[in-house]
Amino acid sequence: MRKPAFWLIPLALLAALSALGWHYWQQEQARAERWRCPHGYPVFPNSDKRDAKGFLGAYVQFPGQSYHGKQSVGSGSAVLQGSARVEGIPQPGLKLRLYLNGSRATEWATTDSQGSYSIPLPAGEYRISGFELARDSADELLLGLIHKAPYRFNQTFTLADGQTGTGLDFRFVTPVRRTLQQTEYRVDEPIPVQWQAYLGASYYKIQVLEIEDPYEEGGVQRIFPFGDRPRTITTELDLRELYDGFKPGYFYRYVITAFDEQDRPIASSGRKHVDVDFLILP
Repeated sequence: MRKPAFWLIPLALLAALSALGWHYWQQEQARAERWRCPHGYPVFPNSDKRDAKGFLGAYVQFPGQSYHGKQSVGSGSAVLQGSARVEGIPQPGLKLRLYLNGSRATEWATTDSQGSYSIPLPAGEYRISGFELARDSADELLLGLIHKAPYRFNQTFTLADGQTGTGLDFRFVTPVRRTLQQTEYRVDEPIPVQWQAYLGASYYKIQVLEIEDPYEEGGVQRIFPFGDRPRTITTELDLRELYDGFKPGYFYRYVITAFDEQDRPIASSGRKHVDVDFLILP
């Protein structure tokens, strides 16, 4: 009687594990190819973000124009003053600068123990057209926070020698915490989303961003006009019920903004320029 070939069992197990590993590797390679923008750069869904432990808001805001290569406005006897607060508490040590008139940058300033900053300027006519937070400073001091609400830019003012003007008052808060069940959805599949109820919120508005290439300027399109964002008092919904034009091969991100009883925005979900939430498959 022939003895059982027990020595074949480890080989069979090894072959099965190798086949499983090969299948998994192929799946990961296919997923990696799907998660590339048109320029070939890798895109990471929010669940995979490597830098999610730092500041969750924008380091730079410069609406409609590139802020790169801006010349310094120089120094002078006029002064712009502003402040920075976290949940209403003064934030010292935050390094920042402002952009003026769409073409110049101020000197860097750092908030003092009262959360205030002062920036010297030459006398002249100005409009604040943006700002920049030093990345290292923001990541250290504003861990897990976002900007409270959009800032108002492009209001013109004049400063004489020795005169003090009002700069931006930065306000930072805890973001609306969101939950997404998966990072890939078929073109006809429901897209359920949830978020945690925000303290002091009376209702929420939703924006969906369509992203063909998160690294390309102008590669992000808002689905809903600013004044027509869907409104809800619930903390969960199906994005497919709000919009049925999701495109295969495009990335998307959704933004939740919380409003109080006086219709004032009090917080939104954390975001960075290249963040995406999910990809639509054919």
